[in-house]
Amino acid sequence: MEVLRTYKHQPYLEKRFSTQKSVLNVAPVFLKTPSRIEAMLCLYFIALMLVSLIERRIRLDMKKAHIERLPLRPGRMQTKAPTWRTIMDSFHGVHLASIERSGRVIQTTLKGLTALRQQVLALLKVPIDIYTSLRDGWWRFALE
Repeated sequence: MEVLRTYKHQPYLEKRFSTQKSVLNVAPVFLKTPSRIEAMLCLYFIALMLVSLIERRIRLDMKKAHIERLPLRPGRMQTKAPTWRTIMDSFHGVHLASIERSGRVIQTTLKGLTALRQQVLALLKVPIDIYTSLRDGWWRFALE
């Protein structure tokens, strides 16, 4: 019985490994030492885990907010289960411009942060001000 349960779960595992090759653009790498191979596999595992957690978070929060579908696909087609690819692709067109003087940022402008993109950020629990006030160390919000 356990073998059958494991076998039925196989398509989900296969999908994750196809994510590794397609969405994460993993290409063949030639590494010489076992420690480097282990390190690379660890990084791939972490990337797959992050992709899975992002997809899980947005889907659970859509359910909590009673959002059945989001128009994240090309042509604003609706999706019930956003994937990392559809989330990532939906942010194409967001542009950040910074003007620096003497190595210091004096002005930053963000274009393209639409209401849909703001909704996706809210569902992912990414503070919108991360985008509107980008600065050195912007990624640290996740550590708070």
